[in-house]
Amino acid sequence: SIAVNYAETLAYELKVKGPGFAFIAYACFMQLVGYLSRAYSRSRCSDPRAQFSVRNAIGHLETHFDQPVNLNELSRLTHMSKRSFIRAFQAATGATPIAYLGTLRLARAAAMLRRHEENVTAVAYKVGYNDSNYFARRFHAMFEVPPSEYRKRHELV
Repeated sequence: SIAVNYAETLAYELKVKGPGFAFIAYACFMQLVGYLSRAYSRSRCSDPRAQFSVRNAIGHLETHFDQPVNLNELSRLTHMSKRSFIRAFQAATGATPIAYLGTLRLARAAAMLRRHEENVTAVAYKVGYNDSNYFARRFHAMFEVPPSEYRKRHELV
């Protein structure tokens, strides 16, 4: 996700403290704030209770991103019908819960690849993909490069 990339760049700049890091860190922070502000203002979900419920579901997805998702479980968690939950989630985030989870998993995988934590197959399994080839195809579709190439281009030292 874009917000995750801003946050990770900010963390990297604050950790490495290269030339001009303070300016770059400030710029990343401002971009993150601007992006989140726009995302919040685009939310078409006007019911505050539904927004709160969707936030709970997002929190659950972010905590359990590596596990299979069950829409019935998520709708029970939010105390909404499955149909109402999906509609409210899409209005708040612009994506279905499944699409949101896929983006979340790929963003987490990208962060792991930049830190060189594990090999590509291990990263795929760690973020919830049971098939490393499917993971590689989804990753390539989102980042326009295969995971191994992404690692080479974005590796954090």
